[in-house]
This record gives sequence, C-alpha cells and structure tokens, in this order.
Amino acid sequence: MFWAKQAKDRLMMLTQKEFSVQDVAAATGTQPRNISDWVSRGYILGNFEEGKHRRFSFSNVMEIALCVAAMQRFGFTPERAFRLAAIFAYIGEGGAGWIGEEDTTPERHPGAPFHYSEGFTFVVAQGDHSEVVLSKDGKIDMTGFPPDYLDTVGLLVLNVSAIFMNVCARLGQDHRLVLDGIYGEA
Repeated sequence: MFWAKQAKDRLMMLTQKEFSVQDVAAATGTQPRNISDWVSRGYILGNFEEGKHRRFSFSNVMEIALCVAAMQRFGFTPERAFRLAAIFAYIGEGGAGWIGEEDTTPERHPGAPFHYSEGFTFVVAQGDHSEVVLSKDGKIDMTGFPPDYLDTVGLLVLNVSAIFMNVCARLGQDHRLVLDGIYGEA
C-alpha cells in the first residue's frame, strides 16, 4: 500500500511539476530555440521573466505538443496552432463533452485528455473555431456539431489522447497512471 501511494504521489506531481525548456523540447519533439521564440512572441501563456531560466507547467507542455502536431500535420502557423491549443490546455470542463448529450459531460482537467476509461479525446478545428470532443469508440459523430462546422470544406482533427500518450512516454511515465493520478482510478 505504501509503494502504491508513493507512486501515485509521484505521478500526481507530474502535473504540478515545472519543466525546463530542454525537458519541454524532449517531451514535445521540437527544438529548444523554437520554444524560446514562441515565448518571446507571446504565444505561450505563463509568467516568464527575461534573463531567468524559463519554467513551464504541464499544461504548457501539452499546449506545445498540440501546437507541434498542428504545425507538422496541417501546416498551421505557430500563431494559429497556439490559438487552437489554448482551448485544450487552459479550459477544462467548459465546451467539452459528449456530442448531443449535455447532461453527461465527464470531468476533464485543463491540459489533460478525458480519463482513458471515458474514451478518446480529440480537438476538432474548423477555421478559427475548435472544440474538445470525447468519443467512446474513437469515431467522431458529426450530428451534434453546429451547422457552420458542417458547411465547410474540411475539419482538422487531432487525437489528443495519442499526443498525451507520447508526451507521457517521453517523460518516462505511463499515461494511464498519470490520468489515474489526475482523476482517480476509474
């Protein structure tokens, strides 16, 4: 029992830990100079002082990981990618949940996907609009989306659950244990 509690405390601290620019670069698959550039341009939210070693929250790490994915997969500019990622990284329960079922929204912490027992977490983007979506089976049901989402040439979809898994693995953590630490075991 002692070891299980100690492991859970260590994992919970992952979301409370501060990361160096090198840690963030390793976890997100980008270069430290890109991160420094994005901070100086004001794309990354945080309290960063000039001349000091920058420290990043876990929400920052996930924000950057989503941005890198949006830039690599969809050719987004950093500015557009950070606007998209901010919805996920800094907003929890609001605007996220089952499509078409208002009353059954499971809990979602900012910067984390829904618990793996709930399903898969996606960010769906159309133009400058984006939504955090939960899917039980990995498929996205479009019937609950507003008409302006459906009257478009295309939607961009990022699998946040997979991105979170990769970030956790690069930080040497099991994503399931991290989510259990955040939400409690399912």
